[in-house]
Amino acid sequence: MKKYKIAAWAFLLLGMGACSENEQTVSPQDTQENVRVDGITARLYGRDASASTSTRADGDDYVVNKNADPTSPDMPFGREKWLLDVQIYDGNDPYQYGSATMHYVEADFRWETLVSDSIFFPNYLTQQVACRLYDPAFTEIVKDQRDATGEILFAQDVLIQNGDSTIRVVPSHAPAIYVKHAHSMFDFRLMNVDKTRISSISLEVDGDVYYPYDTQQTVPEYLVIVPVGSSEPLIKVVTTDGAQYEQTVEMEGNTEVNICYCFTLHGLELTLSPITVVDWVTGEALYAQYTAVTAYPTFYGPAGVTCTLFFDNGLSQEITFNDRGEATVKPAGRTIIRLVVNGKENVLSPPVVLTNMIIDLTEEIDAAV
Repeated sequence: MKKYKIAAWAFLLLGMGACSENEQTVSPQDTQENVRVDGITARLYGRDASASTSTRADGDDYVVNKNADPTSPDMPFGREKWLLDVQIYDGNDPYQYGSATMHYVEADFRWETLVSDSIFFPNYLTQQVACRLYDPAFTEIVKDQRDATGEILFAQDVLIQNGDSTIRVVPSHAPAIYVKHAHSMFDFRLMNVDKTRISSISLEVDGDVYYPYDTQQTVPEYLVIVPVGSSEPLIKVVTTDGAQYEQTVEMEGNTEVNICYCFTLHGLELTLSPITVVDWVTGEALYAQYTAVTAYPTFYGPAGVTCTLFFDNGLSQEITFNDRGEATVKPAGRTIIRLVVNGKENVLSPPVVLTNMIIDLTEEIDAAV
């Protein structure tokens, strides 16, 4: 799995002007030393020719930061109704008159305060500034981020400035405040998979289940925003015929602010000519030992007996042995974990893995209790 620092930073340009006494409620001394912020213009870093053009997954085919990524649009597109919370510091302490929630004003192309909610810098010295740009409906990251347009995923992409940087307050200049993605994101693909057979896909981290946004690529690819500090996502896939597969993705440490984690899961094809059974793994594939003697494997068991097989993918299958004790059928999975005969169950230990075209279940059926 690859980890990329998100280079799609944004910067906010603050336009300032000296304030008159009737525009603020601070003391006369403060009137001389304070500078009011008239507005903030947001712009994504890397969108002009003079800035860096690297992306969160530069050099790879992942969709993050590209057109198929709903979180990639430049400022303010899609964020015109978002709110911007700003806190200016006086040294290390939050400045009393430096806190406000700002609204976007389309005519001025910037976020501005209400007249009764002006915001000030305390003096002309370098000060720290923290801010947070967010959808007004945002309270916490939602679990279901599926929709046709990506608007749900986009609404989770809170942007923040962590307060570590300082800016020099000079009224004749517009200082820049850099913001970044407040949460973490996973971008994952499913290779060698028939997308039409996928019923649902989810990602579980730390006990919470998230449903990702489908980027509608030829190779299935999904984006999901998760909390900072998440670890080892568990991918779960359910097929249209009810088969269930899951795979844990090992990663170093926990997810971090402003980082997208990109990885690919490969479908392991176990070919029963001409039928294909798909399993899910990451890394190197483990190949079965099937031959093309017949189209389907043949199961051996007691003649005339009907047996129900249960596979590790969640599917079950009923087979009946003919008068020769044979049943040639397309299997519903690769690994049989238990079977039931006449209401009697046998949990197989070890499970029976279909690695040959002849599978003798006689002993397992006789052992059913």
